[in-house]
Amino acid sequence: MDESISRWYGLGGDWLDIGLPHYVALQRKPEAGCELVTLGDVGSGMLLRMELVMAANEEAGGDGAADKNKSTETALRLIEPFITNKPRVLCADSFFACVELAEKLLRKRVFFIGVVKTKTQGFPMRQLDEAVGLDRGDWRFAVSSIEGSGGKETMALLWVDRVRRFFVATTSSTEPAAPITRIRWQQTPQGAQRLNVVVAQPAVVEKYYE
Repeated sequence: MDESISRWYGLGGDWLDIGLPHYVALQRKPEAGCELVTLGDVGSGMLLRMELVMAANEEAGGDGAADKNKSTETALRLIEPFITNKPRVLCADSFFACVELAEKLLRKRVFFIGVVKTKTQGFPMRQLDEAVGLDRGDWRFAVSSIEGSGGKETMALLWVDRVRRFFVATTSSTEPAAPITRIRWQQTPQGAQRLNVVVAQPAVVEKYYE
């Protein structure tokens, strides 16, 4: 699950009541236009569902009320038709990832892995980030039981790559997986060279990025 932007050069926006209902222009995005929330299937490479992102006042029913759980409710709504007796795994970025979503999905037999950045309620971000002496490829984790889930647990993980990354997950493990190997330019005493950079990773990180 992710966000996407479809380029749009036509009419629309809050200032004009025709064309695109909500025009998005973000500095961090290369294009401006229509923002979508999309759900895809890794196995087939198919786009399964998508929703058009509307203006905040329209999404809140027209009264301008803020919906602090908007991303969680959007994720639950998009995946609802695919919830069956067969366990599934949903991976999402920091726009969606939080402990609340992970626990709600688990109660529906949907496992979750996501990167946590700002939605830290219930997530031990400070405690994990206080870990010192970690090199690239190291990780630390904590687990907590989910109330009323029959003993199921939520995992909070810190993994060090070029920067520190935080994950919340209800599936996979922290056992070592195959390391990541990347070819990167690096300055050496013999000059600039393309070298293999090998980074250890736990199984849950491998599952997220595969």
